[in-house]
Amino acid sequence: MQRISRHITAVLAAVVMLLGIAGRATAQPEGLKVTVGVGVLRPDDRHANFYNGSPQNENTVVRILNSEQYGPTIWNRLTEQGLISDAVSSYELLQVDEYGNMHYRLSVLLGVGLRYDWTNGMGWLARFDYAKLTAVGAFNLNANNNTGTLSNERRYVQCGISGVEKRINMDLGLCCRLAQKGVSSYSANVGLNVNNCKVERNDMEIAGDTYDIRDIWNGGQPFVGSTAYEYINQGGLGLGAFAGLEWRCQVTETSALSLGCTVHYTKIALNGYESYGLQPQLALRFDIGDFSFLDKQE
Repeated sequence: MQRISRHITAVLAAVVMLLGIAGRATAQPEGLKVTVGVGVLRPDDRHANFYNGSPQNENTVVRILNSEQYGPTIWNRLTEQGLISDAVSSYELLQVDEYGNMHYRLSVLLGVGLRYDWTNGMGWLARFDYAKLTAVGAFNLNANNNTGTLSNERRYVQCGISGVEKRINMDLGLCCRLAQKGVSSYSANVGLNVNNCKVERNDMEIAGDTYDIRDIWNGGQPFVGSTAYEYINQGGLGLGAFAGLEWRCQVTETSALSLGCTVHYTKIALNGYESYGLQPQLALRFDIGDFSFLDKQE
């Protein structure tokens, strides 16, 4: 962990130093631009298992299955549909055979930001990207056969499980033009990333019904009349770095269109899964540098 922190600190120091070089008098400023963008994000699947409901997680499936508040309803639905054998005679005997690995779906991101360029091809950027992520997977409920496997559906009840989170990436870094030909150019960027992750839902689906398994009971077991805390804060801030390449096309003297690929190496603050991971994204961005349309007409 200390080694990773030193690498991130080195990236930040390099960005600050190069920004100083970029601002020397030998280069003339081209001006400030506002950036808007849309793209796709591919999150690291290692963080998706925060939502798989296993016993070591913050949100667990068994807390709901074996609870006085939800267990009888779940057991009745499974029995009515003939999904479990008579040997599972009460909700207290409901068991999970295995928890599967989850994965994130490809997510759409929306972004805004600022960019400042100099005539020598150097510049800085600050951008904010928002994405709503969905993690999906499944777990196997024991139908009173202890040899249930993912390949034999007669021995288990396969139940869906999912998680929804909001994630904001905040990037501050340096951009450098590598090559230019006519109105087209290629540039690279590198810098510091801060992200904020907020868990919205963690749902399991059993016998056609959906239950949010987020721990709104502060670690306790839900029972009839138990106190629930509807507002819970799962997630938080993470720190990392980013690097990317982009193709830019100058549309007018003050505006440009760019298509770029950025890879974040960053920590995601999901309890128990606070590891660093690679998260590539592809985005189409439009830079606007002419704000004359905001002038009042005489």
